[in-house]
Amino acid sequence: MRYLILLLLLSYTSCTTEELTFETETEVLSRIAQSLKVFPEDYGAIGDGITLDGDAFINAIADVPEGGRLVLKKGKNYVIGKEILLKSNMTIAGNGAEITVDPLNWAKVNSGFYAIFSTVHVYDKPYAAPGFNMGDGITKFSNISIQNVTFNLNRDATKQFVKDNIIHFSFNAVRFTDTENSRVTNCRFLDLQTEETFTIMPVVAFERSINCKFTYNTSNNCTPFNNSWGVGTIVNKNKIDNTPSTAIEMYVGNGHRITQNTIGTQWFDASTIGVSSDYSYVGGNILTDNRIIGITLGHAESPSYPDENFGSDYTVCKNNYVTGGKVGILLQNGIGVKILINTIENLDKESVYTRDNAGII
Repeated sequence: MRYLILLLLLSYTSCTTEELTFETETEVLSRIAQSLKVFPEDYGAIGDGITLDGDAFINAIADVPEGGRLVLKKGKNYVIGKEILLKSNMTIAGNGAEITVDPLNWAKVNSGFYAIFSTVHVYDKPYAAPGFNMGDGITKFSNISIQNVTFNLNRDATKQFVKDNIIHFSFNAVRFTDTENSRVTNCRFLDLQTEETFTIMPVVAFERSINCKFTYNTSNNCTPFNNSWGVGTIVNKNKIDNTPSTAIEMYVGNGHRITQNTIGTQWFDASTIGVSSDYSYVGGNILTDNRIIGITLGHAESPSYPDENFGSDYTVCKNNYVTGGKVGILLQNGIGVKILINTIENLDKESVYTRDNAGII
């Protein structure tokens, strides 16, 4: 041992100062961070709004290391025409880049392309509410983050084509199935649907997932969010403009928090927020242009799922603001529900009250 130490000392003293280089802590961290970044351009992506970049994304994600990031470039518009499967422990850092669905997808029926980013293969049109039933509830994915991406669904078709093929337009921009501790945050969801030609199905779906978040997102001309069979989902501070149908729908599950979301005009005769999950909290939401029912707590039992409970047992609905429509808050199914300090204004003439508990059935 003494000879080894002596040899090392001799080796060290024989080196000149010029031969010794050390990285600073900052340099080491920077090098590690850079090694965790993967760019779709390195796999052939163009991002010019014309070229199909799906294969480049698929190959790039395959090479994202544990804890790594797929980094999109600001100002790019990546056109996607095929499903891209996600994996655990990765981030998609959008930097404001746009992802547009290939417009040819809407010109044909049964295209086989029903989701952009998903943890599982979406093998059929994701139209069955509350189904979206493609998982088994056994967690297989975790720690996925999608940040600061603009999704352009690009659903533009003639009125007659939409009418004849409405189910075809059901589509997920993001789908977390059998996933935990994952999030979609600070993203934008845009569409070309109109009040005359639209599908009511959501573009983001969390299914049988645990402790996932949908936060700080914006959407326009599309139905943004559905959660089914989940536990502990947080839906917070989203800004939703024109929404065809129920902007935030929570089917079954428990322990969700739906808070401080702002929701504008709704086109379809349905609830603006629907919560049929137990031990949840619905608070601080602002519904500025309610159409029929502001907030529905619980749903009638579904013959398609006879063993499921569609109640809202022990859920709290507090400090929400609802204006317009026929009913402010509808308690349809649930025990131990608390409805507290909500403000409900400008209901239709047949509704008598205009303050807290007005229109609560």
